[in-house]
Amino acid sequence: HPLRRAAILAAQSAVAAVLACQEEAARPPTAAEEPLDEASRIAHLLRRAGFGAGKAELERFRTLGLPATVEHLLDYGSVPDPSLERLATLELDLTKLDQMQRWWLLRMLHTTRPLQEKMVLFWHGLLVSGNSKVGSPPLMLRQNEFFREHALASFPTILKGIGRDP
Repeated sequence: HPLRRAAILAAQSAVAAVLACQEEAARPPTAAEEPLDEASRIAHLLRRAGFGAGKAELERFRTLGLPATVEHLLDYGSVPDPSLERLATLELDLTKLDQMQRWWLLRMLHTTRPLQEKMVLFWHGLLVSGNSKVGSPPLMLRQNEFFREHALASFPTILKGIGRDP
């Protein structure tokens, strides 16, 4: 399925970008390299490890610097996510597939935890059952929450968890 393949490639790119930036931040460039300036690397990282960034968000991360941006992306558990409060005000009925999909799309757009949501999309594309087979948007949402909770867990952990998921 093209969307599933795209989600897998996107997540692989996200993880690779975070790891590459983490390594790059730890070592100075050699004379033979012409590195991007830090602002460009941060923008690139936010595109790969998330869904891009708006002007204000990009400026905030530029102020933090590359190492702190990498840490922010990886340590998302300590980052508050006010998008949830915003989504709750919409009063979407998450038992209906179209409204649940809208909820998730809006969450991806407005999250302060972009790597987590990018990984949820990755695992969803790789391991999810389709609603056409499950027939229950609440069960699909539960699976989505499992992926969110275990976004950066090991593959065996996720595979076992998804195998036990009803």
